[in-house]
Amino acid sequence: MTVSLLSAEFLSFSVLSVLVLTLLYGSVRQAAFLAANISFLWMILGVEGAVSTTLFCLLGYGLIKAHLRWIGLRPVYTLSAFVALFAYMRNYDMLHWILPDAILTSAFKTVGLSFILFRIVHVLVDARSGTLHGLQLATFMNYCLSFTTFMMGPIQRYQDFSDQWHGRTRAIDLTFDPSNAKLQFVQQGSWIPAYNIEYFVGVDGLSITLVMLTALISFIATIASMPWWPGNASWTGVGPTEPSRS
Repeated sequence: MTVSLLSAEFLSFSVLSVLVLTLLYGSVRQAAFLAANISFLWMILGVEGAVSTTLFCLLGYGLIKAHLRWIGLRPVYTLSAFVALFAYMRNYDMLHWILPDAILTSAFKTVGLSFILFRIVHVLVDARSGTLHGLQLATFMNYCLSFTTFMMGPIQRYQDFSDQWHGRTRAIDLTFDPSNAKLQFVQQGSWIPAYNIEYFVGVDGLSITLVMLTALISFIATIASMPWWPGNASWTGVGPTEPSRS
């Protein structure tokens, strides 16, 4: 990676991006977020990695739009071809058993590509099931390339991301009523319907203070563990710091 995610440069980039985005609205905010995400790709992957990853997302967008337009299109064929492209970009060892080395390449930087694939497949499944209500290119690209969740799985459905981004719904209520003894900030959704398993979380008056304390401690611990923090200069970012031996 060109810039480490543990570097002061990345931390400064993240804080500045969040501050700027809070001041913008509408299409300008959308464009600024997309620019920040592509800049993030350039920072950690370089030019070639940023271009190849962006093109991978654009191909995924085209695949989903094709399925929305042509209902009879069989996903088993299109998805198989897309996964084959993913495997080629990742340059898996098994490809050397199938393809000649002359057409294989390790030039593509593929950090985060697996999670992008998961997101694209998830949106494709929603498109095929009829639960996808509209697909905008800029929103889709920001969903796939968001620097805040780039190296994580599809922790949020595209439809929820789109609704929250465009202000149609809120991720969570911003007010807490201390006189209400019931659970607040409730998030509930069906997880595995066949077994009646749900995702159901919330906080009360006691647990919300622990959530705030956890957020504060996590932020402090993250900053204190950075390699550029005084006393951590000998840490390489892999494993614990080893004492020097004379």
